Amino acid sequence: MKSVVVREYARLTTDPVEATLDQATITPSAFEWLCNLSASFSKYGASLLKLENTHWLRLDNYVGVVEGGRLSKDEAEFVLTSIAGISGPLYSGGDGYSSDDPVVINCSITSVGINAERRWLTDSFGTEGTHWKLKFRSHGYRPNGQAFETFVLQFPDREDVSIHFDISQWYLKN
Repeated sequence: MKSVVVREYARLTTDPVEATLDQATITPSAFEWLCNLSASFSKYGASLLKLENTHWLRLDNYVGVVEGGRLSKDEAEFVLTSIAGISGPLYSGGDGYSSDDPVVINCSITSVGINAERRWLTDSFGTEGTHWKLKFRSHGYRPNGQAFETFVLQFPDREDVSIHFDISQWYLKN
C-alpha cells in the first residue's frame, strides 16, 4: 500500500491532484474507509474529518498515522482512547435529573465532552430548536471539587427540565 503523508487539516480526494502536505489523492476504497471510520468516531463525539463532497474530505486536527484497512476491536479502542480520550462507555452515572445523580461524561478531551453533552441531550429529548430550547446553562463545583454543568431545557408543552452532567474528567483539562 502506498503511503500518503499530509498534515492536520489537509484535504484528501479521489481525484488526481499534485501531492503536497495540504492535499493528496487516495483510492476510492480508502476514502470510503476513512468516512466509515469518521462515522464511528462521531458516535462518541470525536471528529476525524469533514466530508466536503463525494470526492473531497478535510482532516480535522488529528496528527498521527491512519492506515487503511480493517481495525481489530483492540485497535479501534486504542484509536478512540488516543484521539478522543474515551476509555470504556462514554456515559455513566445517573439519569441527570438531579445534581446528586448526574450523567458522567467519560472522556478527557474538552471538545469531545461538549459534543457528548449535546449528543446525550439530543438522544434523550430530541432536536434542539425543534423539541426544546436551551433556557440557560451553568458551570459549578461541588464541595468535593467535582466539576458539573447544568442545562435547563425549555419545552413548548411541559415544564422546564434541568439536566446535570459531571464534567470533572474533561472540563478545563486541555
